[in-house]
Amino acid sequence: MLSTLFVVDDSLVIDPAIRDWVLIPIFVVMVLQGVLRDYISALLKDEPKVDIEQLKINQLLRRCQRLRANGQFLPVDAFKSRKKYFIEKALKVEEKKEQELPPLPGQDPAQMTTMAKQMMNNMVPYMLLAGWVSYFFSGFVIAKLPFRLTDRFKAMTQRGIALNNLNVSYVTSMSWYAINLVALRGLYSLILGSSNTAALDGPEALTMQMAGQQNPMQQPPDAAKLYKQEKEELEISPHEFAIRRADESLSEILQAL
Repeated sequence: MLSTLFVVDDSLVIDPAIRDWVLIPIFVVMVLQGVLRDYISALLKDEPKVDIEQLKINQLLRRCQRLRANGQFLPVDAFKSRKKYFIEKALKVEEKKEQELPPLPGQDPAQMTTMAKQMMNNMVPYMLLAGWVSYFFSGFVIAKLPFRLTDRFKAMTQRGIALNNLNVSYVTSMSWYAINLVALRGLYSLILGSSNTAALDGPEALTMQMAGQQNPMQQPPDAAKLYKQEKEELEISPHEFAIRRADESLSEILQAL
């Protein structure tokens, strides 16, 4: 369908059919693709793999730290028995485990495949939509902004046409597409929630996903070094039973009242 423009007092009268067949369809298609892209991204996202060995190491170190921080509330015998267990048994690392070289996280084929799928899901819809708008609606002037703009905004509001004398307030179809890329983020947050991926463009969504992944060149922490450091902390940690005179202190407080 052809658009019709009438010049009246140096202004344009836009055919109302353009609103129904160009402006609204572009808006609706962009909203639907954002919702669909968010659901596809959720389906492609794999459950994070839990490293059992690393989890055991972290839990053991936390137990040691809690013992050093709150050991004064344990009797002397209980504290010493726990301290002996951690130093002589729990924090003992075998020589074979120290010499093993853990694999790099980035060498996991499943993880790399998932990242490639997420990248395609974030980039391909924008390329298809831009081509669709450019092919079917190129050259359409579809709306006029209710406020005036300076000439430096002409490249932003009138993409796809070359009319030097046209008022900057008029918006073309390609500019309408670009405006919706930014303006629809708030609508996506209302529809899909604040943690959706549709509110982000392709590069931003990819950056957010990469940030959630472990650095592929980063080696896991060395358990032997962590255990050795925790052993030294436990060996020099003092102990003083904090509630030895609890009854006497309570009596003094009640008498003061």
